[in-house]
Amino acid sequence: MTPAPDPALRSRSRRWAIWIHAPLVGLIAAAVVVAEVAGIPFVVFTRDVFSTAEVPVYTGLLSNVGILLWAAGVAICLFVRVAGSRADAGGFLLVSALLTAVLLVDDLFMLHEWVIPRVLGIPEEAVLTGYAAAAIAYAAAYRARIRARAPLVFTGAIALLAGSLFLDLLESPPAPMWHVLSEEGLKLLGIGTWLLFLAGAASEPRERLP
Repeated sequence: MTPAPDPALRSRSRRWAIWIHAPLVGLIAAAVVVAEVAGIPFVVFTRDVFSTAEVPVYTGLLSNVGILLWAAGVAICLFVRVAGSRADAGGFLLVSALLTAVLLVDDLFMLHEWVIPRVLGIPEEAVLTGYAAAAIAYAAAYRARIRARAPLVFTGAIALLAGSLFLDLLESPPAPMWHVLSEEGLKLLGIGTWLLFLAGAASEPRERLP
């Protein structure tokens, strides 16, 4: 005999359906409005970048892998947060997800390199200084958690990402291959190390969370 559906589970599923589909419908609607107002063909918002730009599929390979790693970090934090982390750990996971999501969006849309300086007129250095301040505030606010879990992994992630940003600021096109390799290599390793830190922090048994 098939068991009756759990009302609580059905209610939770409906809530999740709303949380997932409402933003997606809003995004599609926003794309339609922007396309109409700005006179941009709607297909620009829907077609794959490779087919639109007519570039090889391996274009931006390392950058795309980095985006996937950022997204994995956000997903891990949000999943553990929603799945039932301790109340005092929930804030840490939520802030970690938010910080990682900001870096994801920045990396995906080249915010600090192109969009913010050209659209808002804010220098790239000022944006990076803001990110550095956010990282310092994050480390200060959750220093006990970081120290209790994987301080070396956290420090390694910050050092790798900071090294990549430093090389980015020094870059003057055309950059030699060694410069690009060093900058992008440090960045990808830094994102991977950040994901390792988040995965370790989020997977701690709840009874061990300080």
